[in-house]
Amino acid sequence: MSKLKEPTYEDLRKELSDEEIVESFVFRSTMTAEERKQADEEFRKLRFESLKEMSDEQILQSELMRMKLLLKD
Repeated sequence: MSKLKEPTYEDLRKELSDEEIVESFVFRSTMTAEERKQADEEFRKLRFESLKEMSDEQILQSELMRMKLLLKD
């Protein structure tokens, strides 16, 4: 099984503008394991802070949407 070579920025730049590249591609992360762990912790902290600030109405809407998605499966 052969892996396809992922295009580099230079390859993409030949065919696309910078704006098109930004809108169309997600580049692979180059973080180390320690950096990834720290980023995950920071994300988790921000996520919990945003959850704490949700209103009762927002929580209800989220739960209803979750139930709707569960019923579709």
